[in-house]
Amino acid sequence: MRSSRLLGLLALSLVAIPPLAAQKPSPRLGVLAGLNLAKLTGDQVDPFDDTRTGFLAGAFGEFNLSNAVAIEPQVLYAQKGGKGSDEGVDVTFKLDYIEVPLLLKYTFGAVDAGARPHLYLGPAIAFKMSCKFAGESEGVGLDFDCEDFSDFGEIKSTDFGGIVGAGVNIRDFLLGVRYELGFTKIAESVDTGTEDIKNSTISLYLGYAFRLK
Repeated sequence: MRSSRLLGLLALSLVAIPPLAAQKPSPRLGVLAGLNLAKLTGDQVDPFDDTRTGFLAGAFGEFNLSNAVAIEPQVLYAQKGGKGSDEGVDVTFKLDYIEVPLLLKYTFGAVDAGARPHLYLGPAIAFKMSCKFAGESEGVGLDFDCEDFSDFGEIKSTDFGGIVGAGVNIRDFLLGVRYELGFTKIAESVDTGTEDIKNSTISLYLGYAFRLK
């Protein structure tokens, strides 16, 4: 009698395992691309207090901890910096990074729903790829490296910030918006007053992802 009960409990547990496993979706890989609306923050951002429009592009993975919660690492190329005018010259501060966010993502709705909104947040570390100033005055253009513009001091090779964002998955496609605020100063300078300048970026993007079988 006891053996039959044990066999019955074992059979019920085996029947129950597949639905539980199905609640955790398989990992996804994807790509995304979009626009960066980048500015500089701080008390000494003049003359670069306007928005630089750049692009954001890269790849990501999504690894589910449950039906709703996932860890999403990303590797992105991100154009940041700022734009402004100095003594009649329009100048764009071009600060470009390879960025690696690590996001905690919460997705609403059933796994097989047609549209699933999501929220996410997490830290990001960025590695400087290039830093230039591009200027234009009366039709004449200038383009030079940041090392030649001493007012900003030495631009750091890494940046660290935090990201919050929201979006919606529509089957294999996604649409999203995010805000990233730099936590660290972009320059090492004690004489020019620019040492408090940090990155600030709003991103709008589209993406595509597929599940690994």
